[in-house]
Amino acid sequence: MLAESVQSSLPSEWRFTAEGGANVVLSYAGPPSPLTGSAIRLRKRKRTPDATATVEHSEVDVRFGREVIAPLLGAPQVVRMDKVPVERTFLEGLRDVMEVRGDRTEKRRAVDEVDVDAGCVVLTEDLVHGDAVLAVEIKPKWGFLPSPIHLPPASRDVKTRHCRFCMHSSLKASKAGLSSDAAARYCPLDLYSGDATRMGVAVDALWAGWVATDGKANNLRLFLNGEQLLPNNADLERLAAALRIPSSLAAPLSPNNATHLRDCFKAHLVPALSSSPLLQKLQSAQASLDPLDIEGLTTLLASRPPSESLSSLSSTPQPTLTDWLDWSAEWSASSSKPPADLPSRTLVLAYLLSATFKDCSIFIRFDTRSSPLLQVTAVKAIDLDPKPIARLVKYFDLDREIVEAFAERLSEVSLAGGVVPICVE
Repeated sequence: MLAESVQSSLPSEWRFTAEGGANVVLSYAGPPSPLTGSAIRLRKRKRTPDATATVEHSEVDVRFGREVIAPLLGAPQVVRMDKVPVERTFLEGLRDVMEVRGDRTEKRRAVDEVDVDAGCVVLTEDLVHGDAVLAVEIKPKWGFLPSPIHLPPASRDVKTRHCRFCMHSSLKASKAGLSSDAAARYCPLDLYSGDATRMGVAVDALWAGWVATDGKANNLRLFLNGEQLLPNNADLERLAAALRIPSSLAAPLSPNNATHLRDCFKAHLVPALSSSPLLQKLQSAQASLDPLDIEGLTTLLASRPPSESLSSLSSTPQPTLTDWLDWSAEWSASSSKPPADLPSRTLVLAYLLSATFKDCSIFIRFDTRSSPLLQVTAVKAIDLDPKPIARLVKYFDLDREIVEAFAERLSEVSLAGGVVPICVE
């Protein structure tokens, strides 16, 4: 039924929603049908060969989510996905419609294109579109500090007192020629804390980043009835109306004069996140799958045969779906074993999966017709594709760059008589 509905739909009935490194997401916007409330993910392919590209994408998407991700996060926290076969002409039609509408940026078009030979699409829940829907997307990022046990002395104090996101933000600010004070003060550990006050601090920081970047930062994005909201006067007024804020309290609204609106937004978002187990499950999965930190993992692998070094394993083929299913069974059976007793590839795949959880997004969906508080209809994780094994060495190199730059910043601040705030798990 679904396959027939997708194949018989018109390309013009699918509207562009988002685009990532591997997929283009389109939402159904046609007349009422079994597809109402659904979106499709179209796989992309590089215009030039890419050694890090995975194979059997759609099968990995669907079964990887159902059989590897869902057991760790819980099925209710993961969007449903179905693999639907389609003809090449259908994919060509979608590609052509997007081209005419100018959906994809010139930069994206220069790098990759819709894979019209994929033979299928992935049908999934649409968390963004719908009538009377306020959708909030958050990239929570890393939610834990590493254990000092496996860290070398040179980085131990830095990594156990400052979270990865805050350190990376500092490096990005430095590279952009901004002062260290310009680094984002959103700390993921506040959001993951479970404490309403600290979670509120995190939401305030996310809001400030949203305003400061004119909505371009991807740590917080807002959608109302499928349209992305930006921190301009008109969209702030639309958000205020959706949150049922009386006009006498909301006006006049501007990016720099929206404290009451931000607080009302926070009053809805924090309870929604607190009542869901998703953040705690994400935090637990990130930490349990990365017990060594990339430095500890590299050191352990270096003590084993050369074929099991980080650089050697990063040159091995991308794990297949079968590899991931075998890993899942092995990981479940060996949860009580110390990392040193686990096979090298098992540890590497666990690290890659932790990286997926560190980089995913969560969607909080509200029904704006409910009163007095908006009803939460979904809190789910998305963007849970497996990371390329070829990136292992890049992960290590980036980690070293981040820590060395932050250690230098700590020294400079200390010499100036200042203090850099620590991150509290």
